[in-house]
Formats: sequence, structure tokens, C-alpha cells
Amino acid sequence: MGSALLALVIHLGFGQWTTVEGAGGVPDVLAYQGYIEDANGIGLGDTAPVNYQVKFRIYRSPTGSTLVWSEQQNVTFDKGNYSVLLGQGAAVTGEPHPSLSSVMVLTNGSQRWIQTSITIDNNPEVDILPRLQLLASPYALLSTHALTAADATKAESADTAVTVTGSVPASQLTGAVSSSQLADGAVTSNKLAAGSVNASKIGNNVLSDGQIPGLNASKITAGTLADARLPNSVARTTGNNTFTGNQTIRGNLTVTNNLSLGSLGQYKVAVGEENLRIVRGQIKITGDPNIPTTVRGAGFSVDRDTSYKPPGFAQIDAVTRITFTTPFSSPPTVTATLVSRYAEANDTALNYFDWIRVDSITESNAIITCFHPANSGWILLSPFTFTAIGPR
Repeated sequence: MGSALLALVIHLGFGQWTTVEGAGGVPDVLAYQGYIEDANGIGLGDTAPVNYQVKFRIYRSPTGSTLVWSEQQNVTFDKGNYSVLLGQGAAVTGEPHPSLSSVMVLTNGSQRWIQTSITIDNNPEVDILPRLQLLASPYALLSTHALTAADATKAESADTAVTVTGSVPASQLTGAVSSSQLADGAVTSNKLAAGSVNASKIGNNVLSDGQIPGLNASKITAGTLADARLPNSVARTTGNNTFTGNQTIRGNLTVTNNLSLGSLGQYKVAVGEENLRIVRGQIKITGDPNIPTTVRGAGFSVDRDTSYKPPGFAQIDAVTRITFTTPFSSPPTVTATLVSRYAEANDTALNYFDWIRVDSITESNAIITCFHPANSGWILLSPFTFTAIGPR
């Protein structure tokens, strides 16, 4: 009988999504009915219901084109009529069998056609042609303007808020999404599939901090991070900064508040105070006639000033001139202190006090007179320390 089948299928109703007991939400099945008769015009199963294997295939066009879905079922015919739920059958070996809902996602005016093939007894499979176009039931037309999209993978337009419980690939956000189209609450990272969501996908609104969970550098392609989003190891424009490694500044550094230096911040430069420099050292006496020599300290040199005449004295040799390696910007404050009394071997008058005074100070040097009057009448130079503090 199979070779004599007529290619005739009559829809008793449109193919439409239907409800199946126990399914949650919209079931992934399609109710489909038809009528098939043989070459003599007699419907299959005319005298008693019969079962035949039927394959259902869905294509993108009425002829040729790519097969997008198929399955096979054992169908009961009664006087030519049959009724099946597509999506409850078995996959056809080597042919696609995805979910029906994924097949029916139509874009750019695309449509779907269904082709039925039947095998009767041991006869070859017969295709029932032409393919029939799948049409929408009246309420299914509402899907072209969805009120709510749950588990959505694409939202092209919505006048009201869209609640997304699944992942939306960034490539499917073709236009800007404004705040009026997002329900209250944060859009978490698991709601965004792999891909870049850049500023062009967001309308003229600003996301609050609470709507950006787990924000890190990999999720930012442009824009400026607020200081509060930066770790302590990154310099902030305002607030406190803590650096644990070495920092190199190649330009000028301007500090408008107090500056603390040292491992504990123990060395401080207060705002509004002069930028001072300190030069200090210790001088000892060697040989005769009393040659001054540096014991410790840096930033200066010493020698005898044989031309200096202390006030109230004739020219004497016991005068030390300290010359600063880098002159101060104005005369510094210089203090000097004796280290010990000094006398030569034949000086027994140790009850006399040594004297020391700073006689002259310029930006470049200081003259220090250090002496005691011995019984012999000699004026001898004594060892001393000094400190010079002045503006750089």
C-alpha cells in the first residue's frame, strides 16, 4: 500500500504549543494533527485503527533548505486521522533533534515548514509533499511582543521591565538597554554570558555601586574608577595612600600637607616651615702649631685662618675656618662646644678655662676661635664640635 500513498495532509488545526501535565512553565512540545489517505481516497485505518512509523522533519523553506529538526514516532491512524505531540518522539539517527523552542526562535521574517514521511509495513519510506507551513495560534501571536521573558537568551525590545534569570550573551544585546527596561536590583555577573558589554549597550543612566557586584579590571573596558575602588597599592587622587614597594618619581613632587619620613614616620617636615639643612662635625688638633683636622662629619672642610684677628687680640694662629661644601642660601646659625681642655706638656696651669666662640658667619664659612691663656703666654687651639643649621 505504501507505494500508492497520496501526498495529502490536511491540518485539522494549527500546530500550536500545548499543555502537558507535570510540566513547569511552557512545555517544549507542539500539538500537530493531520489526515492521510491512500491512492484510492480511503483514509488509513478505515476499518480499524492501525499504527505506522512516521518521521516529522522541520525545514527553513518549503523546498530544499537546511533540516533544523526531526524525530520519529509510532503514530495511530483512525479513518485517515492522526494526532501527535511533536517533541515526545525519538531522535532520527544522524539528524538534528534540538528542543522545539530553539527551532521556533524566528528572526528577520524567517518561517518554518514541516514535512511528514511514513513507512507502511516493509515498504520504502514515502515523503508526503508538499511541506506544510507551521502557523501560529491566535494567542501565540502575543510572543512577538512579549510581556515577560523568563530564561531569555535575547531581548530585542521591551516597553516594561524584563526579568532575566538566565544568561544573555553580549552579542544578542543589539541596542542600548535603558534603566526603565531593567527591573529593580543588581544585574549579577552570572546574568552576563562571556563577551564584552560596553557603554553602547547601556542607555543614558549610571549604575549604582550596589548594581555592580564583584567588579574587577577585566570587566572594565573604558571609563574611570573612583578612588574607593582602588587598592592601597595604587595611587589615589584623594585620600590616603600606602605603598609597600619602591616608588620612583621622575618629576617634581609637591606636598601641600605634612611630610613624614623614616620607617616609623619619625622624621617630619611640617607645613609652612623652612626647608633647612644641617652640617655638623668634630674637629681635633694635630701637631704643632695646632693643625685642625676633621674627626667626623661631612659637607665641610677645615683649615687655620692665620689672617684673622679676634676682637681684643692681636693676630693669632688659634683660629679655625670651617668652609661649607655647599653654601647656605643665607648665613646659618652656628654653635660650637669644647670637647676637652688642651695643654702642651710644659703647660702646668690646667686651672685656666678654655674659651671658644664663633666670631664670624657667612653663607660659605664660619670662623671659630678656641683658646686658653697658658702660663707661657701661648694661645693654643682646643678640640671642639660644631653644628650649622640654615636654609638650603
